[in-house]
Amino acid sequence: SNRYIKPPQSYASMITQAILSTPEGSISLADIYKFISDNYAFYRFSQMAWQNSVRHNLSLNKAFEKVPKRAGQQGKGMNWKISDEVRRDFLNKWNAGKLSKIRRGASVTRQLQLHMSKFGEIPA
Repeated sequence: SNRYIKPPQSYASMITQAILSTPEGSISLADIYKFISDNYAFYRFSQMAWQNSVRHNLSLNKAFEKVPKRAGQQGKGMNWKISDEVRRDFLNKWNAGKLSKIRRGASVTRQLQLHMSKFGEIPA
């Protein structure tokens, strides 16, 4: 069963998927956890230590930045989004046709590329 197999996606890749799954392009930490456990059975059935790795990635990866919660949004803490710089850099390269095959390790850019190919836009 898939619940015992750790998915090959990096935490940065899964966080990016969670952010891109929202129309606003920002999401709470609790909703990032929910997205990952809803979409990857391994994390639904494993110990909660993986959540430390998610927080670690959000804090250290310059592709992610904190933003205030939207008006009326419940819960404590901040939301997370793709940083303006990373988003702008990606869209400039996309529009100029300068995105070649994404190198391994460029998981945020790869997820942006997949999302853009499918939907034609990145949530703002």
